Amino acid sequence: MIEAWDADVLVLTEVDEALLGRLNLHVARGGDDWGYGHSPGRRKVAVCSRTPWRDVDSVGHPGLPAGRYVAATTDTASGPLRVVGLCIPWRDAHVRTGRRNRVAWEDHAAYLEPLPELLKQESLRGALVVAGDLNQTVPGTRSPRPVQDLLARAFADLEITTAGRSCGNRLLDHIAVTSHWNPLEVVLECLAHGEAPLSDHDAVVVTLEQQASL
Repeated sequence: MIEAWDADVLVLTEVDEALLGRLNLHVARGGDDWGYGHSPGRRKVAVCSRTPWRDVDSVGHPGLPAGRYVAATTDTASGPLRVVGLCIPWRDAHVRTGRRNRVAWEDHAAYLEPLPELLKQESLRGALVVAGDLNQTVPGTRSPRPVQDLLARAFADLEITTAGRSCGNRLLDHIAVTSHWNPLEVVLECLAHGEAPLSDHDAVVVTLEQQASL
């Protein structure tokens, strides 16, 4: 299914090396430790491109919960593109499992706190795409208002192309872009439907066109 999308750039969350190795693409990965013990070959987030990556950053900000961020630059037909891949912790990260030293939404909020300044700095590099598992719907429906506000602040200068869309499930994976891009088409893939679900998250595919005035 991923190969059928024929994408120039992929952002994959909760992925393993066995799948990444089959894609025949250049890969930049987030860290391998997100506080649940090392899981060989597994990553919370990875970005893939037809062309090599450079200026790879798998930390972002020291305040971010580890292993859930990667940023890198690749070349496209429209010029250099900075891509940020995210996997924001879900509401119960380290609450009842893992370190068990958090309350609900604590790690989620801790991730969002430094994100506005971080994404602002990334956008100064030029054309930017931010994508991955936000672990919130957009607009928010079930999350507490304070964390909805944190997410809105983080993406205030970006257009979330997938906002308000649904494939039958709550859409938690989103794609956001700077004003360099005009989203031509947004397609949702209902991966969690059918007799043999592939994922508990649906996938999104966005076709982008460079704005003529930029």
